[in-house]
Amino acid sequence: AINCYRIDVTYTTADSVHSVKLYCVDPEFANVQNAITALGKIPYEYRKNVKNMYVYYSSTDSTYNLGYNPDYSGDELFVRLKGTANVEAMVESFVHELGHSLDYHANGNPGNASSHWSQGAAWQNHIKNDIVTVSGYGNSNLYENFAEFARLYWLCYSNRDYQIGIAQLYPNT
Repeated sequence: AINCYRIDVTYTTADSVHSVKLYCVDPEFANVQNAITALGKIPYEYRKNVKNMYVYYSSTDSTYNLGYNPDYSGDELFVRLKGTANVEAMVESFVHELGHSLDYHANGNPGNASSHWSQGAAWQNHIKNDIVTVSGYGNSNLYENFAEFARLYWLCYSNRDYQIGIAQLYPNT
């Protein structure tokens, strides 16, 4: 049993309101505020399925994971950090995990793996016929490939030249 604080966070934009319950052992842990800020930098459409976020100190390695909890009808984002992570590094890791969320919620059925975009024939054909692979980690399986492409897409999101480059390297995807 870990004593845990719950912080209710609300992100409000002109066209959306998104509430997240953030759980942490130490609300003074620098990564708590950084995680709140980082998630807020991501557009609502990317982060809309996250209902709970857990931010903890880790004595071993830093890890980011996404889990589905049907009791909350949404996704849970787990952040375990050995040291202090800056906001931009968190955003990049979050976008990878939120790529999983987009994939899981494809076709409105997160519990059915066969309905996930990454498992479909169309995605498999796209990545097979592209010029380069997205990353070594993305090559490990179709789920990670989808999440890594989501991360790459985010990195190119606001730069027109990068968007043109991604379209040339990944014309099918």
